Amino acid sequence: MTRKRLILLFGLWLAASALPADAAMDYALENKLSASISNAEGLYQAGQWDKVLTLARQIMKEAPADHPTRQRAYDLIILATDSRSREQLGEQQAATTKKNKQTAEQLVAEGSKLMGEKKFAEALDKFKNAVRSYGGDAETWYMLGYAFQRTDKPYEAYGAYKQCFKLNDKHPRALFHLAELAFSFKKSAEAEDFARRLIGEIETQLDQLNGLFYEQRAANLNDKAIATARKIAAYKRNLGQASYMLGLLTETRGALPDAKTALERTVKLNPTSMDGYYHLGKVYLRLGILHQSTVAFEQAILIGENALKENRAKAKKLLDDGKSDAAVEAELRTKAMSGRLALCYYGLAVAEHRRDDVTTALEQIDKALELKPEFLQARFARAVFLATKREFQSALYEIRQVLKNAPPNSPEAKRGVQMLKLLMDQSMAATKPEQFAARAAESKTIELDVPVKHMQGIGGRKAERDWDNIFPVMSEIQGLIDKGNVPEAVRRLIHLGMEHPEIAEIHAVLGFCYMEQNRWGDAEIAFKKALAINPNEAQSLSSLAYINAMRGTLLDKALEMANKAVTLDGNRAAFRHTLGWVYFKQGELDKAISELNKALELDPNYILARYNLGLAQYLSGTFEMALVSFDTVLAKKPGHVKAGLFKALTLAKLKKVPESLALLEKLKKDLPEKETLVKVVSTLHDKLKLAEERNTDLPIPEMKSHAPIAKLLAQARTYRSKGLVNHAKELYLECQRLAPREFEPWYEMGDMYARAGLTNPALRAWEKALELNPNSYDLQFNMGRMQYRLQKRDKARQAFVNAQSLKPADPEPHYYLGLMAYEDKRFESAESYSLAALRLKPRHYKAMALLGMARIRLGRYLPARDAYEMLYAKAPTDSPIRRHARKKLWELTRLLAPEKGPSYANVKQVQEQIQRRIEGADRSQSVSPAAAGKPVPEYGKTMTTDEKLWVLKRLEQFPVIARQAPYSYGPGTTGSALSNEEKLWVLKRLEGLKSAKQQFAPLPPPPVTSKYKLHEAPKPVRPEDPSDADTLAGLEAAEKGFMSEALDRFEKARTASPKNLEVLMNLGFLHTLLGNFKNAFEAFSQAALQHPKNPAPKLALGNLYWLGGKGPEAVAQWKGMIGKVALDPKFSFINRSEKVWKRVLDTNPTDPDAHSNLGIVYLFSQRYTDAIAEFQSVLTIAPARQEHSFYQAMAWTIMYCGNNKTATKKEAKSVLVQLETQAPPFPHSRLLRQYLETL
Repeated sequence: MTRKRLILLFGLWLAASALPADAAMDYALENKLSASISNAEGLYQAGQWDKVLTLARQIMKEAPADHPTRQRAYDLIILATDSRSREQLGEQQAATTKKNKQTAEQLVAEGSKLMGEKKFAEALDKFKNAVRSYGGDAETWYMLGYAFQRTDKPYEAYGAYKQCFKLNDKHPRALFHLAELAFSFKKSAEAEDFARRLIGEIETQLDQLNGLFYEQRAANLNDKAIATARKIAAYKRNLGQASYMLGLLTETRGALPDAKTALERTVKLNPTSMDGYYHLGKVYLRLGILHQSTVAFEQAILIGENALKENRAKAKKLLDDGKSDAAVEAELRTKAMSGRLALCYYGLAVAEHRRDDVTTALEQIDKALELKPEFLQARFARAVFLATKREFQSALYEIRQVLKNAPPNSPEAKRGVQMLKLLMDQSMAATKPEQFAARAAESKTIELDVPVKHMQGIGGRKAERDWDNIFPVMSEIQGLIDKGNVPEAVRRLIHLGMEHPEIAEIHAVLGFCYMEQNRWGDAEIAFKKALAINPNEAQSLSSLAYINAMRGTLLDKALEMANKAVTLDGNRAAFRHTLGWVYFKQGELDKAISELNKALELDPNYILARYNLGLAQYLSGTFEMALVSFDTVLAKKPGHVKAGLFKALTLAKLKKVPESLALLEKLKKDLPEKETLVKVVSTLHDKLKLAEERNTDLPIPEMKSHAPIAKLLAQARTYRSKGLVNHAKELYLECQRLAPREFEPWYEMGDMYARAGLTNPALRAWEKALELNPNSYDLQFNMGRMQYRLQKRDKARQAFVNAQSLKPADPEPHYYLGLMAYEDKRFESAESYSLAALRLKPRHYKAMALLGMARIRLGRYLPARDAYEMLYAKAPTDSPIRRHARKKLWELTRLLAPEKGPSYANVKQVQEQIQRRIEGADRSQSVSPAAAGKPVPEYGKTMTTDEKLWVLKRLEQFPVIARQAPYSYGPGTTGSALSNEEKLWVLKRLEGLKSAKQQFAPLPPPPVTSKYKLHEAPKPVRPEDPSDADTLAGLEAAEKGFMSEALDRFEKARTASPKNLEVLMNLGFLHTLLGNFKNAFEAFSQAALQHPKNPAPKLALGNLYWLGGKGPEAVAQWKGMIGKVALDPKFSFINRSEKVWKRVLDTNPTDPDAHSNLGIVYLFSQRYTDAIAEFQSVLTIAPARQEHSFYQAMAWTIMYCGNNKTATKKEAKSVLVQLETQAPPFPHSRLLRQYLETL
C-alpha cells in the first residue's frame, strides 16, 4: 500500500515538472497558426486566391487534426477555389461579351453600309446576327426593324421597333414607325399614343435646341448656332410629319377638332405638304367649314400640279438620258401623284357642290377623271352633280359606267344599283309623272299585301317518300324530253315543283329543259333552287357551271362547281365535258383538252365534246389533231356547219388551200340563203381564193382566245404601277401561255423589260410581238429607240422608217432619223429630218437643237443662230434645253463676231471724229442717228447697214468689262453740234464697242472689274510633247461645246503620249463632267500610276470615290496628296474651263450651271473654299439641287484631311446630317457620315 502511494506520487511529480515546457510549445504553435489564418483571411479579402490556397494548404499541414484553425483553413480553400473559378468564368464571360459586342458593332456597321446600298435582305441578316451576338441596343433594334420594314415584313418590324421602344422610349424614329405600322394594323389607339409621344419628344428637343441657339447667338458662336439651326429645321420637319400622322389618326377616329388642329399645324410647319392640305380640306368639309375647305383643296392642287410637272419632266429627261431604272421610278411616282391629285380635285368638287356651285363642281370632277379615268367614286359624284342639274340621261350614263367597271358585289356596285333605280325613278317622274305615280302605288301595294316568304327546306325521310311517290311522273317527263317534247315537260315540271318544292331533282330537270330551250336565265334560277335544297346535287352543279362558262362570267366559281360535280360523280361524260368547257373559257387549253378527252373516253359519241375538243386543239396550234376532231364530228353529223367552217380554216392553216376552198364552196351551196353564216363563208372563200391566185399571205381570221387576257393585263398593269415587276412578269407569262398569239402580252412585257433596262429580254419579247403585229407604231418606234441605244444602227433606222410610214404625223421618228444622220455626219439629211419634225410639231425643242447643230456643222452660222434663238425663246425657263441654246448662242456670237464686227481701230477712228466735231475741228461729219434722218450712224466706210444693225444688236449683250474716263467737252463746244440726247447715245454705243475690244483687236485687256477675278495658276516649265497639237484641238472643241470631238482628240493625244499628265487629266475631267465615271476613273488611275508624286490624280480619284459613297478610299487618296496641284494652264482643260465659266457668269450671274461647273473646277484645283462658295450660289439660285450640298461636304472633308481641324470635320458632318434627314435621304449621306465619325 505504501509502495503504491509512492509510485503514484512520483508520477504526479514527473507530470508537474514537465508541464511548463509543453505549454510553451503549444502557445507558440497557436500564435503561428493564428497569424497564418489571419494572413490567409486578409489575402482572401484582397481576392488573391492563389496565395490563399498556398497558405491555407500550409496551415492544413501544420495544424493538428482537430485544431479549429485547420477547419478554418479548409473552409478558405473551398471558398478561394470557388471564388477563383467564378472570377475566371466572369473573365471568360467578359471576354466573350466584349468579343460579341465588337462583332455586333461590326455587323451593325456592315448592315448600315448594305442599307445604304439598298441591299436590304443582306442587311437584315447582318442585324439579326448582331442581335444574336450581343442582344442589341436601341439603335440596333431600330435598324433591325427598319430592315424588316424594307423587306416587306411589317409584323417583324413592329416587334423590333417595340423592343427599341423598351430600351429607349424616346427614340423618335422608332416612335414614328411604330405609329405608322400600328395605323396600318388597324391599332388606332396604339398609333395615336405613339404619335402623341413622338410629338411630345420632338417638342422637348425643340425647346432645348431653341434655348441653346439663343445662347450661342448671344455668345457670338455663329458656327455652332448655324449647326443648331439646322437641327431645329430638321426637327421641325419631323414634327410636321408627326402632326400629319396624328391628324390622320384623329380624323379616322372621328375627332375632327383634334384632327383640324393637328393638320393646321402640319401645313404651317410644311407649307408644301400636298397631303396635309388635302386632309385638312377633308376635315374642314366634314366640319362644314366650306370656304376654308375649298382653299385647302386648291392649295393641295397647286402643290400637286407643280410636283406632277416636275416628275414628268424628270422622267422624260431620265428616259432621254438612257437611265431606265430611274425613269421607271420617276414614272411610277408620276402616276401615284396623278392619283393623289385626282383625290384633291374630287374633294374640291364635293366642297363646291356643297356650296351649291354645281357648274364649278362638274369642272373639278372632270379634271379628277381626266387624271384618273378609273376613279369610280368621282364618276359616281359626277352622276350626282348631273342629277342635281336634272340631266338624268347623262347621270344614268355615268352610273352605267360605274356598274360596268365596279367589281361584282362591291360597295361601289351596290351604291350604283341603288343610284340607278333612283335616277330612273326621277327620270320617269320628270318625263312621265302619271306612270311613275301608278308604278309607285303598285309597288307599295305589293310590298304590303304580299310579303316575301322564305322557302322551307324539308329533306330527310319525307323527301325520300315524296320522291318515291313522284318517280313514275318523273319517268313520264323524261320520256317527253327524250321525244323532244320539251315544252310539255316544262309545263309538268313546273306543276310538280309547286306540289313538291322540297325535291331538288325536280328543279334540276326543269333547269335542263330550260337549257334545251336556250332559256339560260330561267335555267340558272332552277339550278340555284336545286342547290339551295341539296348543295351536292351534281347535275345542278355541272349545269350551272356550264351556264356561267357560256356567259364568260364567274369562271372561278364555275370551275369550283364543275370540279365538285366531277368529284361527286367522275364517270359522267357530261360532267367531264363541262369541266373541260370551263377550262376552255379560262384559256387553259391543255387542261381543257385533257378533260374533253376523258369525256370522250366515257362517251365516244359525245358530238359537242368532240367539237369543243377540235376548237381547243385549233387554238393551241395542233391543227392536225383539230382536223381529226372536226372530221369525226362531220362523220357523225354531216350538217354541223360550224365544224365544217372550222375544218376549212384548219385546212387553210395547214396550207391545204384547194381542199379548204372546195369545202367552203360546198358549205355555200348547202347553207340556206338566209343563214347568218352564209356571208361569213362567202367572204372567207373569196379572200382565200384571191390570196391563192396572187400568191400572197392567206387572210385567215384569228380566233380570239377565251382566256381572261384583258383582266390579267389590267392586273399586270396595276402591279407595274406599284413597282411589283416580278408579279407583273408572272401575269404576262401566264397571258402568253394562255394566248400565245395575242400581241399585247408580248409588247407590254417588252416595254416593262425596256423600262427596267433589260435590253435583251425586251428585244426578244418585242421581236415576238413584231411577228404578231408588224403594224404597231408604238412597237416599231420603241424598237427603234432600243436598237439605237444598243448601237444597232441599221435595225434602228429601219424601225424608225417603219414607224414613220405607220404614223406620218408623228415628229419623233423624223427626229431620231435626223439624230442618226447627224451622228453619221450626214448633216444635210439631219437638217432635212429636223425641219420635217418641226413642221409636224413647231415646239419640238430637241429638233430645234438638232437643226442648230446640223447647221453649225454645215458652216451655216446665221441660220443656226436663228434656230437657237427660236429654241431659246420657246423653251421652258431654266430648262436644260434652254441652257443649251444659250450656250450655243454665245458660241455662235464668238464665231461670228470676228467676221462681222468692226475692229477696234474703226471704233477709235469714230471716237476721234466725234471728239474733233465736239471741238469744232470737223463739223462736216455727223454720227447722230437723227442727223439726215438715217436710222443708223455711219461708223465706217466698209460697214453696210445690216452690219451696223447686227453690231448694235449683238454688242448690247456684252458685259461692260471696263469703263473709259468720262469725256470732257471743251468750253468751245456749242449745243448746235450735238444735242445732249445724241451725246449720250454715242457714248453708250462706244462703251458697248469698247467692251468687246478683246474680241475685235489684239490690244491688251483692260482691268477686270468682275467679282470673278481670274485665278492665275503657276506655269511649270514644260517641254514640247507629241500630243500638244491634238490636246489644243481638243481643248478648242470642248470650249465650243463639241464634247464628242474633244474626247476623240484627247484619245488621239493619249495614243501619241500615253503618260502625259495633262492629257490624262483632261480625259478624266471631261468624262467626269459628262457623267462617265468609269472612264474618268480609268484615266485618273492611269495618271496616278504614271505620276505618283503629283497630287492632281489623287485628288481626282478621291473625288470619284466620294461620289460613289466610298469614304475610306476617298480619304486615303486625299491624305496621300503632297503639295499643290500645278497643271500647265495652256494644256489643262481645268484651267481653261475656269475662264469660260467666269465669262458666262459675267454675262449672267444667276446661271446655276455655270456656278456648278466653276465649283467643280475649283474642287479639282484644290481651291476648296471657292468651291464651297460656288456650290452655295447654286443652292441659293436653285434650292432643289441638293447634290451641291453633297459636294460641299466633300470639300469640307478634303480640307479636314489636310488640316485635321475639328471645326472643318464638324461642318462636313452637319451637311451630311442635313442630307441624311431629308425625305428621301440623299444617297450615301448616312454611310459617309458614319465613316466621318470614325476619323
